[in-house]
Amino acid sequence: MYLGAQPYKITGLALCNSRLTLKIKAQRLHAQPLLGVDGRSKMPEFTSGERLANTATHWHYLRELNSSEVGCYLSHFRAIRSAYEAGLDRICILEDDVQLEESFGSVLAELEQLPTEVEIVRLMGLLIRKRKVVQALSDDIHKLVRPKRGWSGGLPSESSGNEENLG
Repeated sequence: MYLGAQPYKITGLALCNSRLTLKIKAQRLHAQPLLGVDGRSKMPEFTSGERLANTATHWHYLRELNSSEVGCYLSHFRAIRSAYEAGLDRICILEDDVQLEESFGSVLAELEQLPTEVEIVRLMGLLIRKRKVVQALSDDIHKLVRPKRGWSGGLPSESSGNEENLG
């Protein structure tokens, strides 16, 4: 399903969320639901080609990921891999419990027009931290920002290295 030329995927464990479905349809967006990986009660199983870099998680979190975090990671990884295998250039991953703003569809359409150098956009309400405004969007409400220092919280991505990461 598509908005413009790009599909949008919703991942989560409770995919029968009619409130979210109605909001998506009201904004003339289409979504492909993907079943999330449940890690609430036990460590999820990895499928062929999936692995977790424990050294990286130790470096970032100073501990191993718990089963719920691994489930979330696998849900997002599988959504990204699915888009890559379908030959898509862009993907918007939403959790099933997301709170969509009324202007979400127009903001998403504007984000599609960003240059290819912008590889990851994390949509979120920000905690009060110092941020540098990279670009204001046309509605003068939403802005692309980045941390003044530290880690962005997005997944590291290099166009030339995606095949290895998704292999």
